[in-house]
Amino acid sequence: RYEPLQLHYHPNAWFSGVYYPDQKNDLKIEFQDEQRPLTILPKVKKFNTLNCSKWIYEFEPKTVVLFPSTLRHAAVQDIPGIRKSISFNIFPRGEVDDCFANKLYL
Repeated sequence: RYEPLQLHYHPNAWFSGVYYPDQKNDLKIEFQDEQRPLTILPKVKKFNTLNCSKWIYEFEPKTVVLFPSTLRHAAVQDIPGIRKSISFNIFPRGEVDDCFANKLYL
């Protein structure tokens, strides 16, 4: 049922996604980019997904949305009701190597 979902992220995955199979246009997902510099920013004439720190995406039915797992996000539902969704995380497979750390086998 309708429950507000707090902003969160998935630090243990590389990409995350959500699919809404038969949702009407009453559901949105909010993204917040906290990796933007907290220093002086240029004046923006028109905001878009590339230059803002917060963006709300409105779903079309049967849409899959993929995003980096470190991007904070939350479901926004304006109309109370049952929310049907399939969410998932994508994990790497194989070796992850860093020149400053030991190898990690997944």
